[in-house]
Amino acid sequence: MENGVIKFALVGCGRISNQHLASTSYLPNASLAAVCDIIEERASTIAKQLNIEWYSDYSELLKREDIDVICLATPHGLHVPMAIEAAKSGKHVLMEKPLGLSTVEVREMFEVFKNNNKKIFPILQVRYNPPLQHVKKQLMENSFGRIHNAALVVRWTRPQEYYDKDAWRGTEKLDGPLLFSQGSHYVDILRWLFGPVKSVFAKKDTVAHRIETDDMIIAMIKFENGAYATLEFTLCTYPKNLECSLAFLGSRGTVKISGAALNEIAIWEVEGMGRPNLAEGFKPNVYAGGLYQGSPPNHVHVYQAMINELKGINSNYISAQEAYEALRFAEAIYKSANEGREVKMEEIN
Repeated sequence: MENGVIKFALVGCGRISNQHLASTSYLPNASLAAVCDIIEERASTIAKQLNIEWYSDYSELLKREDIDVICLATPHGLHVPMAIEAAKSGKHVLMEKPLGLSTVEVREMFEVFKNNNKKIFPILQVRYNPPLQHVKKQLMENSFGRIHNAALVVRWTRPQEYYDKDAWRGTEKLDGPLLFSQGSHYVDILRWLFGPVKSVFAKKDTVAHRIETDDMIIAMIKFENGAYATLEFTLCTYPKNLECSLAFLGSRGTVKISGAALNEIAIWEVEGMGRPNLAEGFKPNVYAGGLYQGSPPNHVHVYQAMINELKGINSNYISAQEAYEALRFAEAIYKSANEGREVKMEEIN
């Protein structure tokens, strides 16, 4: 850190890189010092636009002593080994989801970071959607009474071209299962809002794409507090995204959050409480000419929380342990789907 400014290096200059570029350019206490990608044209194009250094060799980038934080936006299966290299080089890591593709490898990564006194900052930006922030606050104040059950439905599309364009997508080793990739935000949201999970029962399949991983999964969830939830996540909607919604029923009311990515209040019928008038958040990202959408670009909130944490300022950053618990949740869902039985969370380390 120099003069209170934290220097970042972005590794992976694909589609999501725009959110990192926007965040580091917007925040006065952040500076993007370098970019890295094995596709040289991607890295060099960004570097020329910003007048910064670029690399195609990750090891060479890590030799830079002025870099404080490595931002990993690489294929999912590379997150753990690349993060470990960064920690051993004396750098913190800001990581796109997921933390890794198994709880075993993530625990090993945590140990390396602990031994090197460095931190991992997961990017779970959907939590910063204004409606979800408001729901979380009201849940903490018990405004909805006892939560009986919830339903999270994500019916999106991903054309075959989405997978064909990048060879790593849809592969077991580099992309991982659906709830480790696109769905990782939503298993996190369920656990964040409704608390620790007790058990799960799930079914999965691959029905509409030529890929190694699943493209649809359905799970029934029981929480420690006695509430139930269902999770339906599919990328088989045709011809475009249909919905992304979360409804829950409490003893004092019913709420439904919808929009393209849980960014709008659809229903708010709560005893003694009017419909909230919230500040408008960022609009969800739009891809392929509007064919499908992604999460709102809340990266700037993630960056600011991380910067505050590194500076010792009270922050609302999301800990790596929180992201790990979401990963455990997803792993339990797939253990259930693979073994055809209910799985208790205590079975997952």
